[in-house]
Amino acid sequence: MRGVALSGWGLAVSVGLLLWFSQECLAAARETAAVFASGVMPGLFPMMVLAGLPLGRNAVGKRGWRENVEVVLFAFAAGSPAGARRAAVQEGSTAPLFVTAGVMSPLFFLGTLAGWTGSKEMMAILLAIHWLTALASGSVARGVEKHSGNRRQSRHAAPPFPLDCPSPVIAMQPPIQARKGCPGEKTAGHRPISLWRALPQAIASGTQALLMVCGAMMLFAVAAAVLRGLLLQLRFVGKGGGELPMAFLHALLEIGGGAYALLEAGQKGCVPSHILYPLLCAACSFGGLSIWLQNLAYTGQSIRPAALLLYRAVHGALSFGISWAVLQIWPQLASSPALEAGFGPAGGSSDLIPGVPWAGVLSLGAFLLLAAFSWKKSKTCSPHS
Repeated sequence: MRGVALSGWGLAVSVGLLLWFSQECLAAARETAAVFASGVMPGLFPMMVLAGLPLGRNAVGKRGWRENVEVVLFAFAAGSPAGARRAAVQEGSTAPLFVTAGVMSPLFFLGTLAGWTGSKEMMAILLAIHWLTALASGSVARGVEKHSGNRRQSRHAAPPFPLDCPSPVIAMQPPIQARKGCPGEKTAGHRPISLWRALPQAIASGTQALLMVCGAMMLFAVAAAVLRGLLLQLRFVGKGGGELPMAFLHALLEIGGGAYALLEAGQKGCVPSHILYPLLCAACSFGGLSIWLQNLAYTGQSIRPAALLLYRAVHGALSFGISWAVLQIWPQLASSPALEAGFGPAGGSSDLIPGVPWAGVLSLGAFLLLAAFSWKKSKTCSPHS
């Protein structure tokens, strides 16, 4: 009963804060919805559909180094949570794979952030550091698993959104059984899932997953607005002060608006560029609690939530250190015309090279990648072998 009473008080306090800061919460929700509709959904939706497609002879694949490479490359092209969704398709995906796959979309770096800062070269370098440190943090997770001797494999081997389950919640069905040595062969009572039969469900589940992404973004954007309002009311920060700490707290909760807030603080001179960009890279690598929550929807029992959060913090720390070292060696990279002249409203420009539909290019590349891996795997086993 004590826990129930505390939960009730927590709910009452939360509702009270939402009502007290209703204007700030509504503004944050509207801005987040606009960013999601204009910047997140167009690039993420095709990736979420592709991540849910069984492109091989079977819907469930045995985990090996080729399957891990497929997941990592797809995640680097698609971003979160599409990478985690694809990792959940592989049977026995472990913590290191989910840690490595939890990266930001390259469209966010090369489109949105490049548009805000006007520095495409610097954003490309930060993206490379982001990918490199994702591999490093995955290696850290693998080393911890080997040292502890506790490899916690997922209890679920089916895709997170099977054909019989339209819900985006982790409610999985038993895997398709296959004869040993031939994962594509059906057995009694089972048959391979057709790509065209799976496509409508992949679209439906991808759409529902996008609502989860939008909800997570909006929830933590509202939480950031409430936190800022509360700190202002308690006079921990002044109306014109505390820009950098508040921006970083925002980024720790929700990276979309938090990244914009960090750049805005840099434009106001609250932090020099050679520190701002490492902070930005660290915040993007951590991803905020919003990205963490989105990835948790797919990890199942592979990794504890606290452990995943810790590995994301490791990813952020590694990104900060490497990007800071790069800017110490080449300080001229930190110059940003947009930060000096000011930049436009949140949403930014999504054109890395004008006229090139980068969301379509990356989606096509991800599809060809998955098709290539799946085709090669299906050629290794004949139904009559």
